Amino acid sequence: MTDSELFLLADADKALCERDFHHFLLATWPLLNPDTPFIDSWYIGALCEHLDACRVGALRKLCINVPPRSGKSTIVSTLWPVHLWLNSPSMRMCFYSYREDLAVSFSVNRRAVIQSDWFSTRWGDRFRLAGDQSTKSHFENDRRGSMEVLTTAGTGVGGELLILDDPLSAEEARSDVERERQNRIVTEGLLTRLDSQITGRVVLVQQRLHTQDTTATLMATGDFTSLSLSAEVLEKPERVYFPISKREKIRPVGDILDPERLPKPVLQSLERSLGPYAYAGQYLQKPAPLKGGIISVDWWKWYLPDQVDRIAASSDFIVISVDPNLKVSEISCDAAVQAWACVGATDSYLIDRRTEKVHFAGLVSTIEVMATKWKTRRLLIEATAVGPAVISQLRDKGFIILSFTPTKDKVARLSAASIQIQAGCVYLPKNADGLRIQELCAKVPNAPWDDADSLSQFLNWRHDHGDPCGWLKAMAQRAEREMAGGSSNDANAYAGSPAPTLKQQYDDFRQQHGMAICKQPPVTSEVIVSTPARPRPTCPACGSTRLFVASLIKCKSCGNIFTLPRPTVS
Repeated sequence: MTDSELFLLADADKALCERDFHHFLLATWPLLNPDTPFIDSWYIGALCEHLDACRVGALRKLCINVPPRSGKSTIVSTLWPVHLWLNSPSMRMCFYSYREDLAVSFSVNRRAVIQSDWFSTRWGDRFRLAGDQSTKSHFENDRRGSMEVLTTAGTGVGGELLILDDPLSAEEARSDVERERQNRIVTEGLLTRLDSQITGRVVLVQQRLHTQDTTATLMATGDFTSLSLSAEVLEKPERVYFPISKREKIRPVGDILDPERLPKPVLQSLERSLGPYAYAGQYLQKPAPLKGGIISVDWWKWYLPDQVDRIAASSDFIVISVDPNLKVSEISCDAAVQAWACVGATDSYLIDRRTEKVHFAGLVSTIEVMATKWKTRRLLIEATAVGPAVISQLRDKGFIILSFTPTKDKVARLSAASIQIQAGCVYLPKNADGLRIQELCAKVPNAPWDDADSLSQFLNWRHDHGDPCGWLKAMAQRAEREMAGGSSNDANAYAGSPAPTLKQQYDDFRQQHGMAICKQPPVTSEVIVSTPARPRPTCPACGSTRLFVASLIKCKSCGNIFTLPRPTVS
């Protein structure tokens, strides 16, 4: 090949690098990773096309969600900004990460690429770094372009492009306070740094960490385009669009995003080590396990909404369960108010629900309206935060207050309540309210807790004040029905032997869970004559048997004070 042909080939390669970021990525990767060969894949091409669309203005705001160790920071935060300076050397760019040292390391790598012989030979005439403005976190070129790492305390710095690379850590995502604080830093601080809110561009790249992480916050505005790439397709086929070539790829169920670096055995190992919550978010980009964590979506029982009046009328009693918001003086979070109809010893039906941000007066009014609607005076209210103030006001109005003070954390309380749900004792209406409860309980702890708190509060209260073994009996009966129909895997435990009785299943279940087995008294030939047992007194207001007996009787559950009628002598 002649010198002129080599020159033309080099010139063509240079022009292709300038207009095609994917080609530029392949050429510059060895500069930063000389010992790591680049493994190209179709999803790398999709990522590069989205970035090219952002460069030419076809996209202005972009959210990119990819699994860890997919090269996202090298591609988006290091090499793409350098490529932008080839076409627009005067562009001013800002960068932010939850760890400043990470953002600074990306800045150092960008400068290393620009100062390399390979880059200087081809584009040294486009711009040069300014010697008086060249630090690890901030440098400029002689065309007034700049690249600067932002901190939460920085003010007055702006640019035409903002790149957010993992603005939220996994630890911060687990804390409601820290997660909301970081989201406010992005929405109220960093997004205001754009020189122009009309032409400015924002690119977020992160792995999903929570249902209310930075991706969810920005996508909720409706202004951002999403590129979400899961490590494997599990539920239904996924569609990936290429904005420059206008083509699309359909990923079938079972498709692996990167078989070279993340094959199926590696993903299975990661799921075991991380757990369902972290794996679903970071690798599937769906921050909730597909089958639920604490409560499975398959455990619930359902009833038709038009049956609600009949259920309420035939119920033994109705309780309004209230999870109040945190502060009296401001709208700080949602308050959840639920109406539950109790039928028999075990079954609970959700018949009404209101979850909204309300002030103190609005919360009291909501409770009163729901209690009047369902003709009940029983209120179960958490006695924390604004709860005592609500209790005081409603008690003065004649309501029976069933005060509840939590002694365990939210997860432990919901886990305890889940036993009744698994036993098939909890019924939801087959409408939007019921489906919302099912969805939220499947996603906790990566979802708002208000409805789940109100639900677990009621179920745990009913377990403590109702038939404490009712759910065990219901579970044994359910297992008996399943084995009779041959639909339960537990039936294999009794293969080749006579079908177990309900008592045997009940005892087996208690033994498996470390509970004492109820022993039957021995049968003797003696005839024991006894007087009928005196019925145990109950509270006429709430039906509880937890009573303090003195000259007057006080109910430990609702605080009602009463006397028992004198027995009649016949």
